[in-house]
Amino acid sequence: MQIDWIVAAGCASLGALLGALIRYYVNEAEKMTYQVLIGSVSVFAGAGVIAVFHLIGGQHPPLREYWFYPMGLLAGFAFVALFDGGLPDWSKRD
Repeated sequence: MQIDWIVAAGCASLGALLGALIRYYVNEAEKMTYQVLIGSVSVFAGAGVIAVFHLIGGQHPPLREYWFYPMGLLAGFAFVALFDGGLPDWSKRD
């Protein structure tokens, strides 16, 4: 089975964009609350939405290219963490 690189690039870029947004908003949160946690988890659940759209389109087994979405999330999160000064320290924020 050949990898469709257009689908792979789309999944990876969507994941990278959303991973960067998660990292930015988690860093900007003054306290780690349930709202921040729910917002982060809901973006990670976006892979399920992609799979549903794939099933609606008529292609039944999910593609291998969908694994590029979580890899893009991790890459986007790490990229912003590298250039934004590391992980936040919520113990110092009040």
